[in-house]
Amino acid sequence: MYYSGLVRNFVLTLSKRHVSSSSGLGCGSTMLVTPLPSQFNQSMFNNVVASNKLIANYLRLGDMDSALQVFDKMTVKSTVTWNSILAGYAKNLGNFEVVRQVFDKIPEPNSVSYNIMLACYLNNFGIHRARAYFDVMPVKDTASWNTMISGYAQIGLMGEARMMFLAMPEKNTVS
Repeated sequence: MYYSGLVRNFVLTLSKRHVSSSSGLGCGSTMLVTPLPSQFNQSMFNNVVASNKLIANYLRLGDMDSALQVFDKMTVKSTVTWNSILAGYAKNLGNFEVVRQVFDKIPEPNSVSYNIMLACYLNNFGIHRARAYFDVMPVKDTASWNTMISGYAQIGLMGEARMMFLAMPEKNTVS
């Protein structure tokens, strides 16, 4: 198969239903077959959507090095690309300073970028530093508010969680 006439084969994702019912494997897990970045020619990395999918697959497999290889070879990086790498560092590295450096390089951070950082503050420094970060966040969405409410609730500060809930401008089913 050719992708836009540039690259043969490769990203094969089978759904859980397909793997468990069609193949008889019975494992019920997602199967990813993703080549190494060195197996692609440079024109592959001109396609932001395809490159983002590769990065997501590598990160899902815990292969930060391959995700970074794709990231480094990309000619154009979207905010989605940057957010994937940011989340990958946050999950796989656990070094807040590196995560912060990546965040600072994002040309146009969005609510997802800020929410990744909020979760990092919560996980690394606790509720009070997370709240200080939340208070200065330029972009807050429902996920931001829910993260803070959950953070308060998880440590038993139900009064603060309730106050956040009541102050929340828009609520959704998660709230």
